[in-house]
Amino acid sequence: MFKKVFLLLVLVFLLVGLGFLLYSCAPKKEVTPKPEEKKEEVAKAVPETAKVVAEAPKEEVKKEVVEKKPLEEKKIELKGEKLIVADFDTCSKPNNVGGDFGAWTRDPTDFTQGCFDSFVTTIKRGDHGCSIQLMYDVDSPNPAFNGFWMKLNGIDISGYKALSFWVKGDEERGFTKVFKVELKNKKFSWESALTQRGNIGRYYVTEVTKDWKEIVIPLEKFAGLEDKTSMDEFTIVFEDRIATKKEGAIYIDDIAFLK
Repeated sequence: MFKKVFLLLVLVFLLVGLGFLLYSCAPKKEVTPKPEEKKEEVAKAVPETAKVVAEAPKEEVKKEVVEKKPLEEKKIELKGEKLIVADFDTCSKPNNVGGDFGAWTRDPTDFTQGCFDSFVTTIKRGDHGCSIQLMYDVDSPNPAFNGFWMKLNGIDISGYKALSFWVKGDEERGFTKVFKVELKNKKFSWESALTQRGNIGRYYVTEVTKDWKEIVIPLEKFAGLEDKTSMDEFTIVFEDRIATKKEGAIYIDDIAFLK
């Protein structure tokens, strides 16, 4: 009797254990939360700063319209009835018509003569810019002449009546009261300078003083210059045979052609 009861209990225990094992291994169904529950969970997960950004009103993006200005082209400057060739206001090269300029000498190997150019801010016409100082020396035992050249880049001066520039002598160094001015056109060449006619004109300035003075030379005074439609060079020449002082300095400013 006791054995039968014992076997019965063991059988019951095995059945209960088997049932529990089967229950624990069975696949469980996922419980899908309701839409309301999802919203609450998302709301809890989102940081407060994100909420503020999301709820903030969107600002309109304003686009600034930048007007593109056309590039300024360098043009020959016309002031009234005047064609400005060089006012030296920038204290640099080139001149107002895009031309180069500088000093020259007859014989660079002869150190007893020469000419040197430089920008000067302390002695000039007007409130700004520079003038050109020309320090010359023709006091030499050898034939001597030198000066200053400036390219005109083919400008047409046939519609103008006069060449104009301002000149001042240097009181401290002294200065010549006389020097030569030349105008050359594009047809001029030094190879045929002695025989060539019509392509170079010359004029002697005789009015240099210690004060600024405007020199106005009618183009008809440049008798050797016939074709004025394509100009090449403006030149100042200091010559030993005509200089009233063979060593000194002058200042040049505001070179122009006048109608």
